Amino acid sequence: MSPSKQLLDTIWSDLLQQGYDVYDYLPAENVSYPFIHLGDTFDNDNARIKGLLRHEVTQRIDIYHILKNRKELTEMYEYIKSYLRNLKETNDYTIKLSNPINSFIGKDNSTSTTYIRGFIEVDFLMTKKLGGI
Repeated sequence: MSPSKQLLDTIWSDLLQQGYDVYDYLPAENVSYPFIHLGDTFDNDNARIKGLLRHEVTQRIDIYHILKNRKELTEMYEYIKSYLRNLKETNDYTIKLSNPINSFIGKDNSTSTTYIRGFIEVDFLMTKKLGGI
């Protein structure tokens, strides 16, 4: 399994365990709020270092909530950022942040109803564990 897929699956599983509604697509407008959208994933092979293939993976995460629930969205947003900072491994890869997390909270006017959106973009450096598949 690719490093980006393992990363996405790990994040997805852990957020579901926290009780969050998680999607890898933007659901229909009649979805319940809040929800998390695991968005774009970028996976770039890095140069081999001492025979180990490393990957730079960028993951984008959006949190959507109704406009008047900024406090709850902010709590989710801060939890997810803390979780990502502390994420150290998947089944086959060790993980570390390769850049500071980029994020913002703002209004989302993409539908007829205005929502609040938290956006998180995180860059990881993933290295295959010795003996990993």
